[in-house]
Amino acid sequence: MLLQFSVENFLSFRGEAKLSMMASADDRHPRHILSPGDQKRRVLRSAAIYGANGHGKTNLVHALVFIRDLIIQGSEVDKPIRVRRFKTSAGEDDLPATFIFNFLTGGVEYEYGLRVRRSHIQEEWLFASPKGREVTLFERVTGKGKDGFSTTVEAGPSLVKKSKSRKLSGKEYLDFVAFGTRPNQPFLTEAIQRNVEALRPIYNWFRNDLQIISAEGEYAALEMRAHKDSDFVGKLSTAIRNAGIGIDHIETDVRTIEIDDFRDVPPEMLREISDTLETGSMALLGARDSNRIMIRKNDDNELEVIDLVFVHKREDGSEVRFTQDEESAGTRRLLHLIPMIADLSQSDKTFVIDEIDRKLHPLLAYNLLSNFLGESDCGQLVFTTHNTHLLDLDLLRRDEVWFVEKTSDGDSQLYSLADLKVRADVEIRKGYLNGRFGAIPFLGSTQGLGW
Repeated sequence: MLLQFSVENFLSFRGEAKLSMMASADDRHPRHILSPGDQKRRVLRSAAIYGANGHGKTNLVHALVFIRDLIIQGSEVDKPIRVRRFKTSAGEDDLPATFIFNFLTGGVEYEYGLRVRRSHIQEEWLFASPKGREVTLFERVTGKGKDGFSTTVEAGPSLVKKSKSRKLSGKEYLDFVAFGTRPNQPFLTEAIQRNVEALRPIYNWFRNDLQIISAEGEYAALEMRAHKDSDFVGKLSTAIRNAGIGIDHIETDVRTIEIDDFRDVPPEMLREISDTLETGSMALLGARDSNRIMIRKNDDNELEVIDLVFVHKREDGSEVRFTQDEESAGTRRLLHLIPMIADLSQSDKTFVIDEIDRKLHPLLAYNLLSNFLGESDCGQLVFTTHNTHLLDLDLLRRDEVWFVEKTSDGDSQLYSLADLKVRADVEIRKGYLNGRFGAIPFLGSTQGLGW
């Protein structure tokens, strides 16, 4: 689970912006608090991030995506790192972008940080607190001299002890990994690629437990799970029916296809899928108008398409069927959000969703969040939103509400409602819209524009 994330000198964040998931002493909504392990920590289950358009909410999500992708995918040989540092103020070009994660996995708290330039990763470090006492796992420094870049990694005793190979001691092997780490490559990534298994839990947290969903993000396994899991499609049908959007239930339809059946998909792509897809395996394609095509190769080596069918009821009780592309954009968004949040409510993962309310009625978004926080005791949900209906202290704690406001020189600043010392009886929705907490657009007069 995420404890804290900070970013500095990246996109619109010049100074340090820190998102803390550590709970305050506020005693409201105790189910919103996770108390892992020794029960000393009080970790929040949600964070709602508000701000005017262009003030930096999505840039915070971009910062998380940037580091996760850099760790999981690594960097290309001899290619600059695609880090986008703060550009508005003069003199910032010489400073690296800094990212620091504090998180908990496997009962151990970690701090992982990087200072990143386009040419190289200047610093990288990993600390662990297995028993409440911080120990160094590694510290990496990369600098440029007359002969180019050089990287040194100082590994802590606990990592050295766990990194022995058949022929090399732990220190010798880690020195070997450090020697092979390119200036633009995280040492964590290189170590995993070279089987330093002691660092696997940290890598897996970024790969598996930190799930980031863009404003256009979809639930990739939707059709596959609906086809294979009757319990899943039954619960999804119930949730969609309860949303009151006119759908009675959801079914799946499977049909055999030929290569030439799809005008939106190049025939050569389907032929390649047909040649490479193993029997029983599936492939998800995206086509025009955001249509999804789930293709499976059956036991007879034929290609099949798995479609979702949305069953509506006429006034006389008869049924009429709609395809996914015939449903509204809001229905499709809800269709993907419901299983995402259902999965989260049964795990210890951290989901970050940009624009969670995109294309949704405010009351549907409220209901989704209320169900997640009220019916589950696990998982974390961090999201950006413009939905002021969620600004309700009957729904969220004060330390779960965050604002991003951009200063006159373009610097995005992140702060919590709890920092503003707002009383529990204040109507925060009204206060926010009236500008009491900042992070709203300045709406000047249009009279002088000549429109």
